[in-house]
Amino acid sequence: MRASVVGAQQGVSDQVLAVRVYYFRQTEETVDLLNERIPVNAEEETRSLTVDIYPCLRDTLRSSFGQSFRRDRSLALAAATAQRAAPPAEATCDVIIEIGLLVNETEVDRTVVGSVPLTPGGRTEVEAPTLFAGITKPGLLVQEGPTAVDLQLIRLALTASDPDRNLASLELFHVEQSRFA
Repeated sequence: MRASVVGAQQGVSDQVLAVRVYYFRQTEETVDLLNERIPVNAEEETRSLTVDIYPCLRDTLRSSFGQSFRRDRSLALAAATAQRAAPPAEATCDVIIEIGLLVNETEVDRTVVGSVPLTPGGRTEVEAPTLFAGITKPGLLVQEGPTAVDLQLIRLALTASDPDRNLASLELFHVEQSRFA
């Protein structure tokens, strides 16, 4: 597994990656195969994880990725792509990998990777999306407005701050409130 942490702070000793690897049963319950905490250093470090998939392979109620995630089209597409290169289903365990970044036991970021088909004796390299260690909340200040320009357009002047530089997007919603006397 390869995971990047942006903002890992030197001198802060309590930063860990909480890694959970699990599979789904046909009953939609999950079964954990691995729960591990890995200390985060400011330097780059390579760590291999060994997952015992034997409990999954012998589970007659294990679910293949397609059965478990029909509801989510993007995950289903990823599964279809992964399964084209996978060995026969009876020798494969489709797992989900959750990675949480904890700073002082508080989760500050989380990502999910899956479905990942694992085979006995196989080696699978997984690259997880970047995690952000910053724990300072972004700020937003309305400088001016809202001002109705016309029926379909509202103008706002905003100032935003992001000390940790991990704000990916900003969405604004306007909800018109009824005024009854």
